[in-house]
Amino acid sequence: MRFTLSFFLFILLLGSIAFDYKSQPKGHRVVNEMIKDLPFGIWFHSHEEDQNQNSDWKTYRKSGYNFPPSRGRNGFMLYKDHKFGLIKPSANDGRDTLWGTWEITTLKGYLRLSIPETQLSTFVCEGKGTNVQKIKIW
Repeated sequence: MRFTLSFFLFILLLGSIAFDYKSQPKGHRVVNEMIKDLPFGIWFHSHEEDQNQNSDWKTYRKSGYNFPPSRGRNGFMLYKDHKFGLIKPSANDGRDTLWGTWEITTLKGYLRLSIPETQLSTFVCEGKGTNVQKIKIW
């Protein structure tokens, strides 16, 4: 009896999880899958690792990586609350950040950017790396 009741409760729990997943509109499930693969956090351009200096694809590493000395690095901040920060070296060897927002597009890995004071409008990442990403921002 105890096994039967436990098994019944287990099946009921599995059914409620499956129902909750299937009750989401398909578009929401696709967007959730796309968002979970985005490189959230703070990233800096690792120009030493770029394969081709003339390519639009640039190599970025997560903040905290032990970069060689440099006169400033470009970077970006991507947050789950749809905030996007574009990091640029400032005149006093510090960093300036231009803040904007991002939204998901219908193409996997592509984000539409809205950053005042810039012409940048698109962000795309290649792969699911946790420490290194190939990024194109234009």
